[in-house]
Amino acid sequence: MRKPGSDPRSGSEAGAAKKPVSGDPIVARDKARTTVARAISAHDGSFRMSLPKGVYTIVEGICGVRKRVKVESGTTRTLTLVIPNSC
Repeated sequence: MRKPGSDPRSGSEAGAAKKPVSGDPIVARDKARTTVARAISAHDGSFRMSLPKGVYTIVEGICGVRKRVKVESGTTRTLTLVIPNSC
């Protein structure tokens, strides 16, 4: 998601809602920083990865926004990456 601002993908009016960012590469890296999964954000900004149990860093590949996530066996996690307008 991108905060409202000057980026054409985010909307420009003040107070506007966050807008989804599509077409951005997303990777999951394990503790050794090895890429274990890849995805591209969809039109609605969503992405999906199947990962085994463990701790991963999820990285958006254009601006480098990242979040750590712990994946438990047999669960689904929701994660939101907020892309800054300055990127």
